[in-house]
Amino acid sequence: MNGSSATADGLSQYWNRQQWASSLSRKKVTIRHIIECLGFKLAVSAAGSNKGMVKFDEPKVTRLAPGIEKLSETVPLDRDGLLDALSNRAYLEPGVDKLLEEHGPGIWGQHVNRSHLLTPRADSLYPKDLIFENADDKDMIRMHMHRWIGFKACHRHRNNRVSDVTEIDREPDTASDAEILGSHTLRQNEKVGRTARTATPTIRENGDSRPATAPAFQTPVAQILPRSLNPSTKRQNSGSQPSASKRAPKISGVQDTPSRVPNSSQPMDSSVNDRKLRRRKLADLIVRYLYRVGQEVNENFVLESLENELKRNEALYRTEMGNLYECQCEVLRTWIDMRRKITAMQTSTEDAAERFIAVNSLQVDYVVWESTRYGEELLTSDDLLCKAFSTVAIGVPKFFSDGLAKLSEREKGLLFSASAELGLDQDGFYS
Repeated sequence: MNGSSATADGLSQYWNRQQWASSLSRKKVTIRHIIECLGFKLAVSAAGSNKGMVKFDEPKVTRLAPGIEKLSETVPLDRDGLLDALSNRAYLEPGVDKLLEEHGPGIWGQHVNRSHLLTPRADSLYPKDLIFENADDKDMIRMHMHRWIGFKACHRHRNNRVSDVTEIDREPDTASDAEILGSHTLRQNEKVGRTARTATPTIRENGDSRPATAPAFQTPVAQILPRSLNPSTKRQNSGSQPSASKRAPKISGVQDTPSRVPNSSQPMDSSVNDRKLRRRKLADLIVRYLYRVGQEVNENFVLESLENELKRNEALYRTEMGNLYECQCEVLRTWIDMRRKITAMQTSTEDAAERFIAVNSLQVDYVVWESTRYGEELLTSDDLLCKAFSTVAIGVPKFFSDGLAKLSEREKGLLFSASAELGLDQDGFYS
Protein backbone atom coordinates (compact mmCIF):
# COMPACT_ATOMS: atom_id res chain seq x y z
CA MET A 1 0.00 0.00 0.00
CA ASN A 2 1.17 3.47 -0.80
CA GLY A 3 2.88 4.80 2.31
CA SER A 4 1.57 8.31 1.75
CA SER A 5 -2.05 7.25 1.68
CA ALA A 6 -4.40 8.18 4.49
CA THR A 7 -5.13 4.57 5.31
CA ALA A 8 -1.44 3.89 5.87
CA ASP A 9 -1.22 7.09 7.89
CA GLY A 10 -4.17 6.81 10.24
CA LEU A 11 -6.82 4.26 9.28
CA SER A 12 -4.76 1.16 8.54
CA GLN A 13 -4.85 -0.20 12.09
CA TYR A 14 -7.51 -1.03 14.62
CA TRP A 15 -7.99 1.86 17.01
CA ASN A 16 -7.18 1.59 20.69
CA ARG A 17 -9.39 2.88 23.48
CA GLN A 18 -7.76 6.32 23.55
CA GLN A 19 -8.26 6.83 19.82
CA TRP A 20 -11.92 5.81 20.03
CA ALA A 21 -12.40 8.15 23.01
CA SER A 22 -10.90 11.07 21.12
CA SER A 23 -12.89 10.28 17.99
CA LEU A 24 -16.06 10.11 20.06
CA SER A 25 -15.74 13.74 21.08
CA ARG A 26 -13.89 15.27 18.12
CA LYS A 27 -15.56 13.49 15.19
CA LYS A 28 -12.64 14.18 12.86
CA VAL A 29 -13.29 10.91 11.10
CA THR A 30 -16.79 10.28 9.78
CA ILE A 31 -18.62 7.30 8.40
CA ARG A 32 -18.07 8.78 4.94
CA HIS A 33 -14.32 8.41 5.41
CA ILE A 34 -14.81 4.74 6.25
CA ILE A 35 -17.14 4.27 3.29
CA GLU A 36 -14.40 5.67 1.05
CA CYS A 37 -11.83 3.34 2.63
CA LEU A 38 -14.06 0.42 1.62
CA GLY A 39 -14.24 1.76 -1.93
CA PHE A 40 -18.00 2.34 -1.96
CA LYS A 41 -19.63 4.89 -4.23
CA LEU A 42 -22.34 6.93 -2.57
CA ALA A 43 -25.76 7.35 -4.11
CA VAL A 44 -26.01 10.32 -6.44
CA SER A 45 -28.37 12.08 -4.02
CA ALA A 46 -25.83 11.79 -1.18
CA ALA A 47 -22.55 12.20 -3.03
CA GLY A 48 -22.67 15.97 -3.42
CA SER A 49 -22.89 16.74 0.28
CA ASN A 50 -20.64 16.03 3.23
CA LYS A 51 -23.66 15.79 5.53
CA GLY A 52 -26.76 13.71 5.87
CA MET A 53 -27.48 10.01 5.69
CA VAL A 54 -25.10 7.75 3.79
CA LYS A 55 -26.95 6.08 0.91
CA PHE A 56 -25.92 3.65 -1.81
CA ASP A 57 -27.25 2.87 -5.28
CA GLU A 58 -25.67 -0.57 -5.56
CA PRO A 59 -27.99 -3.34 -4.23
CA LYS A 60 -25.02 -5.45 -3.08
CA VAL A 61 -23.86 -2.68 -0.77
CA THR A 62 -27.41 -1.79 0.26
CA ARG A 63 -27.89 -5.36 1.49
CA LEU A 64 -24.73 -5.11 3.61
CA ALA A 65 -25.80 -1.92 5.42
CA PRO A 66 -28.58 -3.47 7.59
CA GLY A 67 -26.10 -6.05 8.89
CA ILE A 68 -23.74 -3.24 9.90
CA GLU A 69 -26.60 -1.46 11.66
CA LYS A 70 -27.68 -4.61 13.48
CA LEU A 71 -24.16 -5.31 14.76
CA SER A 72 -23.81 -1.73 15.96
CA GLU A 73 -26.84 -2.30 18.18
CA THR A 74 -24.95 -5.02 20.07
CA VAL A 75 -22.40 -2.46 21.31
CA PRO A 76 -23.14 -1.02 24.78
CA LEU A 77 -24.60 2.48 24.86
CA ASP A 78 -22.75 3.70 27.94
CA ARG A 79 -19.40 5.37 27.28
CA ASP A 80 -17.18 2.93 29.18
CA GLY A 81 -18.91 -0.07 27.67
CA LEU A 82 -18.75 1.43 24.19
CA LEU A 83 -15.01 2.11 24.43
CA ASP A 84 -14.34 -1.31 25.94
CA ALA A 85 -16.17 -3.04 23.11
CA LEU A 86 -14.75 -1.04 20.22
CA SER A 87 -11.15 -1.22 21.42
CA ASN A 88 -11.45 -5.01 21.72
CA ARG A 89 -11.60 -6.30 18.15
CA ALA A 90 -12.73 -9.73 19.37
CA TYR A 91 -16.02 -8.25 20.61
CA LEU A 92 -17.38 -7.68 17.09
CA GLU A 93 -15.16 -10.08 15.15
CA PRO A 94 -17.58 -13.06 14.90
CA GLY A 95 -20.36 -10.87 13.54
CA VAL A 96 -18.02 -9.03 11.18
CA ASP A 97 -16.62 -12.30 9.86
CA LYS A 98 -20.11 -13.63 9.20
CA LEU A 99 -21.08 -10.47 7.32
CA LEU A 100 -17.85 -10.49 5.36
CA GLU A 101 -18.24 -14.09 4.25
CA GLU A 102 -21.84 -13.46 3.23
CA HIS A 103 -21.38 -10.21 1.31
CA GLY A 104 -17.65 -9.94 0.64
CA PRO A 105 -17.31 -12.12 -2.48
CA GLY A 106 -20.11 -10.29 -4.31
CA ILE A 107 -18.79 -6.83 -3.42
CA TRP A 108 -14.99 -7.15 -3.51
CA GLY A 109 -14.57 -10.41 -5.45
CA GLN A 110 -11.77 -10.36 -8.00
CA HIS A 111 -13.92 -11.51 -10.90
CA VAL A 112 -17.23 -9.75 -10.17
CA ASN A 113 -18.48 -6.53 -11.74
CA ARG A 114 -16.73 -3.84 -9.70
CA SER A 115 -18.45 -0.80 -11.18
CA HIS A 116 -19.98 -0.06 -7.77
CA LEU A 117 -16.49 0.54 -6.35
CA LEU A 118 -14.37 3.66 -6.60
CA THR A 119 -11.43 3.97 -8.95
CA PRO A 120 -8.30 3.76 -6.77
CA ARG A 121 -6.26 6.96 -6.38
CA ALA A 122 -3.01 7.27 -4.50
CA ASP A 123 -4.10 10.55 -2.88
CA SER A 124 -7.43 9.17 -1.63
CA LEU A 125 -8.64 6.91 1.17
CA TYR A 126 -8.98 4.15 -1.44
CA PRO A 127 -5.45 3.99 -2.87
CA LYS A 128 -5.71 0.46 -4.32
CA ASP A 129 -8.31 -2.11 -5.27
CA LEU A 130 -9.36 -4.28 -2.35
CA ILE A 131 -9.68 -7.90 -3.47
CA PHE A 132 -11.66 -10.30 -1.29
CA GLU A 133 -9.51 -13.27 -2.29
CA ASN A 134 -6.32 -11.48 -1.16
CA ALA A 135 -5.70 -12.22 2.53
CA ASP A 136 -4.21 -8.80 3.33
CA ASP A 137 -7.01 -6.98 1.52
CA LYS A 138 -9.59 -9.12 3.30
CA ASP A 139 -8.09 -8.15 6.66
CA MET A 140 -8.25 -4.49 5.61
CA ILE A 141 -11.92 -4.83 4.63
CA ARG A 142 -12.65 -6.53 7.94
CA MET A 143 -11.00 -3.68 9.86
CA HIS A 144 -12.89 -0.96 7.98
CA MET A 145 -16.18 -2.82 8.53
CA HIS A 146 -15.35 -2.96 12.25
CA ARG A 147 -14.79 0.79 12.26
CA TRP A 148 -18.00 1.40 10.30
CA ILE A 149 -19.93 -0.53 12.96
CA GLY A 150 -18.08 1.44 15.62
CA PHE A 151 -19.11 4.75 14.14
CA LYS A 152 -22.74 3.66 13.96
CA ALA A 153 -22.50 2.67 17.64
CA CYS A 154 -20.94 6.04 18.51
CA HIS A 155 -23.83 7.77 16.77
CA ARG A 156 -26.30 5.82 18.92
CA HIS A 157 -24.29 6.74 22.02
CA ARG A 158 -24.42 10.46 21.19
CA ASN A 159 -28.16 10.32 20.61
CA ASN A 160 -28.62 8.49 23.90
CA ARG A 161 -26.60 11.11 25.79
CA VAL A 162 -29.03 13.86 24.85
CA SER A 163 -31.52 12.57 27.43
CA ASP A 164 -29.15 10.69 29.71
CA VAL A 165 -27.94 13.46 32.00
CA THR A 166 -26.29 11.00 34.39
CA GLU A 167 -23.55 9.96 31.95
CA ILE A 168 -20.06 10.43 33.43
CA ASP A 169 -17.25 11.10 30.97
CA ARG A 170 -13.99 10.31 32.67
CA GLU A 171 -11.97 9.10 29.69
CA PRO A 172 -9.04 11.46 29.15
CA ASP A 173 -9.21 12.88 25.62
CA THR A 174 -5.50 13.05 24.91
CA ALA A 175 -5.12 11.59 21.43
CA SER A 176 -4.19 14.14 18.80
CA ASP A 177 -6.07 14.49 15.54
CA ALA A 178 -3.05 13.15 13.69
CA GLU A 179 -2.99 10.02 15.87
CA ILE A 180 -6.59 9.27 14.98
CA LEU A 181 -6.79 10.25 11.36
CA GLY A 182 -3.28 10.81 10.05
CA SER A 183 -1.77 14.04 8.81
CA HIS A 184 -2.62 13.30 5.18
CA THR A 185 -6.33 12.98 5.89
CA LEU A 186 -6.28 16.16 7.95
CA ARG A 187 -4.97 17.98 4.92
CA GLN A 188 -7.71 16.41 2.81
CA ASN A 189 -10.35 17.54 5.30
CA GLU A 190 -9.23 21.13 4.92
CA LYS A 191 -10.46 20.99 1.34
CA VAL A 192 -14.01 20.04 2.31
CA GLY A 193 -14.28 21.91 5.61
CA ARG A 194 -13.72 20.63 9.11
CA THR A 195 -16.27 19.37 11.56
CA ALA A 196 -16.54 21.72 14.52
CA ARG A 197 -14.59 20.49 17.52
CA THR A 198 -16.84 19.67 20.46
CA ALA A 199 -16.00 20.85 23.95
CA THR A 200 -14.31 18.57 26.43
CA PRO A 201 -17.04 16.68 28.31
CA THR A 202 -17.90 18.21 31.67
CA ILE A 203 -18.60 16.51 34.96
CA ARG A 204 -22.16 15.22 35.10
CA GLU A 205 -24.42 14.16 37.92
CA ASN A 206 -24.11 10.57 39.08
CA GLY A 207 -27.57 9.97 40.43
CA ASP A 208 -29.26 6.61 40.12
CA SER A 209 -31.38 7.65 37.15
CA ARG A 210 -29.18 5.93 34.56
CA PRO A 211 -31.44 4.17 32.06
CA ALA A 212 -31.97 0.60 33.12
CA THR A 213 -31.42 -0.56 29.58
CA ALA A 214 -27.75 0.45 29.74
CA PRO A 215 -25.82 -2.66 28.71
CA ALA A 216 -23.00 -4.29 30.55
CA PHE A 217 -19.36 -3.15 30.41
CA GLN A 218 -20.33 -0.37 32.81
CA THR A 219 -17.74 -0.14 35.54
CA PRO A 220 -17.23 0.20 38.37
CA VAL A 221 -20.36 -1.67 39.44
CA ALA A 222 -21.20 0.97 42.04
CA GLN A 223 -22.31 3.23 39.20
CA ILE A 224 -24.92 0.89 37.83
CA LEU A 225 -26.68 -0.70 40.77
CA PRO A 226 -29.21 -1.05 42.17
CA ARG A 227 -31.17 0.70 39.39
CA SER A 228 -29.91 -1.53 36.58
CA LEU A 229 -30.83 -4.81 38.25
CA ASN A 230 -33.96 -4.86 36.11
CA PRO A 231 -33.05 -4.20 32.44
CA SER A 232 -36.74 -3.85 31.54
CA THR A 233 -37.35 -0.84 33.81
CA LYS A 234 -38.47 2.19 31.81
CA ARG A 235 -36.42 5.38 31.77
CA GLN A 236 -37.51 7.89 34.39
CA ASN A 237 -38.36 11.44 33.38
CA SER A 238 -35.39 13.78 33.44
CA GLY A 239 -34.66 14.93 36.97
CA SER A 240 -37.12 12.55 38.61
CA GLN A 241 -36.24 9.81 41.06
CA PRO A 242 -37.80 6.33 41.04
CA SER A 243 -40.34 5.68 43.77
CA ALA A 244 -39.42 3.48 46.69
CA SER A 245 -41.66 0.71 45.40
CA LYS A 246 -39.78 0.61 42.09
CA ARG A 247 -36.28 0.57 43.49
CA ALA A 248 -34.41 -2.72 43.44
CA PRO A 249 -33.85 -4.17 46.93
CA LYS A 250 -30.64 -3.03 48.58
CA ILE A 251 -28.20 -4.91 50.73
CA SER A 252 -28.49 -3.78 54.32
CA GLY A 253 -25.98 -1.10 55.20
CA VAL A 254 -25.10 -0.09 51.64
CA GLN A 255 -25.33 3.63 50.96
CA ASP A 256 -26.26 5.19 47.64
CA THR A 257 -23.37 6.18 45.42
CA PRO A 258 -22.14 9.76 45.85
CA SER A 259 -23.98 12.36 43.80
CA ARG A 260 -20.77 13.62 42.24
CA VAL A 261 -17.64 11.88 41.13
CA PRO A 262 -14.33 13.66 40.48
CA ASN A 263 -13.39 13.91 36.82
CA SER A 264 -10.28 11.79 37.11
CA SER A 265 -8.63 9.04 35.16
CA GLN A 266 -7.82 7.25 38.44
CA PRO A 267 -9.83 4.01 38.86
CA MET A 268 -12.65 4.05 41.38
CA ASP A 269 -11.09 1.12 43.30
CA SER A 270 -8.42 3.49 44.66
CA SER A 271 -10.81 4.08 47.56
CA VAL A 272 -11.28 1.32 50.10
CA ASN A 273 -14.89 2.36 50.67
CA ASP A 274 -15.63 2.33 46.95
CA ARG A 275 -14.26 -1.16 46.67
CA LYS A 276 -16.35 -2.40 49.61
CA LEU A 277 -19.44 -0.96 48.00
CA ARG A 278 -18.55 -2.48 44.65
CA ARG A 279 -17.98 -5.91 46.22
CA ARG A 280 -21.32 -5.79 48.03
CA LYS A 281 -23.18 -4.91 44.88
CA LEU A 282 -21.39 -7.56 42.86
CA ALA A 283 -22.37 -10.06 45.56
CA ASP A 284 -25.97 -8.90 45.26
CA LEU A 285 -25.85 -9.43 41.49
CA ILE A 286 -24.29 -12.89 41.75
CA VAL A 287 -26.73 -14.13 44.39
CA ARG A 288 -29.75 -12.86 42.47
CA TYR A 289 -28.41 -14.56 39.35
CA LEU A 290 -27.57 -17.91 40.97
CA TYR A 291 -30.66 -18.22 43.18
CA ARG A 292 -33.13 -16.36 40.94
CA VAL A 293 -34.14 -14.09 43.81
CA GLY A 294 -36.33 -11.03 43.29
CA GLN A 295 -36.11 -9.14 40.03
CA GLU A 296 -34.68 -10.95 37.04
CA VAL A 297 -31.06 -10.05 36.40
CA ASN A 298 -29.68 -9.73 32.88
CA GLU A 299 -27.20 -12.58 32.53
CA ASN A 300 -24.89 -10.82 30.10
CA PHE A 301 -24.76 -7.85 32.45
CA VAL A 302 -23.63 -10.08 35.33
CA LEU A 303 -20.96 -11.83 33.26
CA GLU A 304 -19.50 -8.66 31.79
CA SER A 305 -19.53 -6.95 35.19
CA LEU A 306 -17.36 -9.79 36.51
CA GLU A 307 -15.05 -9.58 33.49
CA ASN A 308 -14.62 -5.84 33.87
CA GLU A 309 -14.02 -6.01 37.61
CA LEU A 310 -11.09 -8.38 37.08
CA LYS A 311 -9.74 -6.56 34.04
CA ARG A 312 -9.79 -3.08 35.54
CA ASN A 313 -8.24 -4.15 38.84
CA GLU A 314 -5.75 -6.73 37.62
CA ALA A 315 -2.86 -5.55 39.81
CA LEU A 316 -5.01 -5.66 42.94
CA TYR A 317 -6.26 -9.18 42.28
CA ARG A 318 -2.85 -10.51 41.31
CA THR A 319 -1.71 -9.53 44.79
CA GLU A 320 -4.78 -10.87 46.61
CA MET A 321 -5.05 -14.18 44.74
CA GLY A 322 -1.31 -14.83 44.78
CA ASN A 323 -0.11 -17.91 42.93
CA LEU A 324 -3.71 -18.93 42.20
CA TYR A 325 -4.41 -15.77 40.20
CA GLU A 326 -3.93 -17.32 36.75
CA CYS A 327 -5.90 -20.44 37.69
CA GLN A 328 -8.81 -18.48 39.16
CA CYS A 329 -8.98 -16.17 36.15
CA GLU A 330 -8.86 -19.13 33.76
CA VAL A 331 -11.66 -20.89 35.62
CA LEU A 332 -13.80 -17.74 35.76
CA ARG A 333 -13.32 -17.09 32.02
CA THR A 334 -14.20 -20.72 31.24
CA TRP A 335 -17.32 -20.54 33.40
CA ILE A 336 -18.43 -17.31 31.70
CA ASP A 337 -17.83 -18.85 28.28
CA MET A 338 -19.93 -21.89 29.21
CA ARG A 339 -22.78 -19.67 30.41
CA ARG A 340 -22.79 -17.85 27.08
CA LYS A 341 -22.75 -21.11 25.14
CA ILE A 342 -25.76 -22.33 27.11
CA THR A 343 -27.66 -19.13 26.36
CA ALA A 344 -26.73 -19.30 22.68
CA MET A 345 -27.87 -22.92 22.54
CA GLN A 346 -31.27 -22.01 24.02
CA THR A 347 -31.90 -19.19 21.56
CA SER A 348 -30.24 -20.75 18.52
CA THR A 349 -32.16 -21.34 15.31
CA GLU A 350 -29.21 -22.98 13.58
CA ASP A 351 -29.56 -26.13 11.55
CA ALA A 352 -29.26 -29.55 13.16
CA ALA A 353 -25.58 -30.06 12.28
CA GLU A 354 -24.48 -26.77 13.84
CA ARG A 355 -26.64 -27.39 16.91
CA PHE A 356 -25.11 -30.86 17.23
CA ILE A 357 -21.62 -29.35 17.25
CA ALA A 358 -22.62 -26.71 19.83
CA VAL A 359 -24.22 -29.22 22.21
CA ASN A 360 -21.35 -31.68 21.87
CA SER A 361 -18.87 -28.88 22.58
CA LEU A 362 -20.72 -28.02 25.79
CA GLN A 363 -20.66 -31.65 26.88
CA VAL A 364 -16.88 -31.64 26.43
CA ASP A 365 -16.64 -28.40 28.41
CA TYR A 366 -18.52 -29.95 31.33
CA VAL A 367 -16.38 -33.08 31.33
CA VAL A 368 -13.17 -31.00 31.35
CA TRP A 369 -14.60 -28.69 34.01
CA GLU A 370 -15.42 -31.54 36.37
CA SER A 371 -12.25 -33.54 35.81
CA THR A 372 -9.58 -30.81 35.96
CA ARG A 373 -7.63 -30.20 39.19
CA TYR A 374 -5.45 -27.19 39.99
CA GLY A 375 -2.36 -26.62 42.13
CA GLU A 376 -0.80 -28.77 44.80
CA GLU A 377 -4.09 -28.94 46.68
CA LEU A 378 -5.81 -30.43 43.61
CA LEU A 379 -8.58 -27.85 43.78
CA THR A 380 -11.62 -28.43 41.58
CA SER A 381 -12.92 -25.90 39.09
CA ASP A 382 -15.86 -25.19 41.42
CA ASP A 383 -13.47 -24.59 44.35
CA LEU A 384 -11.51 -22.01 42.39
CA LEU A 385 -14.65 -20.34 41.05
CA CYS A 386 -15.98 -19.89 44.60
CA LYS A 387 -12.61 -18.45 45.66
CA ALA A 388 -12.76 -16.00 42.75
CA PHE A 389 -16.31 -14.96 43.67
CA SER A 390 -15.32 -14.48 47.31
CA THR A 391 -12.44 -12.22 46.27
CA VAL A 392 -14.30 -9.91 43.89
CA ALA A 393 -17.57 -9.95 45.87
CA ILE A 394 -18.43 -9.98 49.57
CA GLY A 395 -20.01 -13.31 50.47
CA VAL A 396 -19.65 -16.75 52.00
CA PRO A 397 -17.97 -19.38 49.77
CA LYS A 398 -20.51 -22.04 50.82
CA PHE A 399 -23.33 -19.73 49.76
CA PHE A 400 -21.77 -19.27 46.32
CA SER A 401 -21.06 -23.01 46.11
CA ASP A 402 -24.69 -23.96 46.74
CA GLY A 403 -25.90 -21.39 44.23
CA LEU A 404 -23.49 -22.64 41.58
CA ALA A 405 -24.70 -26.19 42.19
CA LYS A 406 -28.29 -25.10 41.60
CA LEU A 407 -27.32 -23.30 38.40
CA SER A 408 -25.30 -26.27 37.19
CA GLU A 409 -28.20 -28.67 37.70
CA ARG A 410 -30.58 -26.41 35.80
CA GLU A 411 -28.19 -26.08 32.89
CA LYS A 412 -27.29 -29.76 32.81
CA GLY A 413 -30.98 -30.49 32.52
CA LEU A 414 -31.21 -28.21 29.50
CA LEU A 415 -28.13 -29.76 27.97
CA PHE A 416 -29.40 -33.29 28.62
CA SER A 417 -32.67 -32.51 26.84
CA ALA A 418 -30.87 -30.92 23.89
CA SER A 419 -28.49 -33.87 23.67
CA ALA A 420 -31.35 -36.37 23.74
CA GLU A 421 -33.11 -34.55 20.91
CA LEU A 422 -29.98 -34.87 18.79
CA GLY A 423 -29.26 -38.46 19.78
CA LEU A 424 -25.97 -37.66 21.53
CA ASP A 425 -24.57 -40.27 23.90
CA GLN A 426 -25.13 -39.30 27.55
CA ASP A 427 -22.61 -41.77 29.01
CA GLY A 428 -20.12 -40.03 31.23
CA PHE A 429 -21.94 -36.73 31.11
CA TYR A 430 -23.55 -37.00 34.52
CA SER A 431 -21.21 -37.86 37.36
